[in-house]
Amino acid sequence: MPLQLYTSWFSTFARKVAIGLELKGVPYDALDALERDFRSQLLRVNPRGEVPVLIDGDVVVVNSSDILQYLEWRYPDSSLYPSAISERVAARALERLADHRLDPIVVSCSLWAWAEREDEPPPGLKDAGQRDLEIVLARLEAELSTRPQPWPFGRPGVVECAWFPNL
Repeated sequence: MPLQLYTSWFSTFARKVAIGLELKGVPYDALDALERDFRSQLLRVNPRGEVPVLIDGDVVVVNSSDILQYLEWRYPDSSLYPSAISERVAARALERLADHRLDPIVVSCSLWAWAEREDEPPPGLKDAGQRDLEIVLARLEAELSTRPQPWPFGRPGVVECAWFPNL
């Protein structure tokens, strides 16, 4: 039976997991769990009502980083992580940079572009977001400039899974 991924086209974190599954070649069924009809199902597997959630038989994994790590343990072929420990640490740091810095900037600055809202963005939000984005991208560029191209860790993996959905 294929894995089940509770997902949403809207969630960058769910897309991160879907990319990881595709890179590993692991078949899965996607369920758009943020649709109203599936809300009760999502709440049964994740009471916080967030995607992504991965179901593998009796195993339920919540959180994109935890799901990618689970996939690595469960399906070690086509690794998403570099083999050298120091490289794994560097790749995980870039994953966290995307998850904890890039994603919040993109979401905060884009809320008024995609959501129907009656209010205006706070004054200075986009300028502050641009400054923060430049800092995050400079950190990424500094790290990547010392690595081989086009794949800084030898092949597409966790870094690409984390960054691509926001780019």
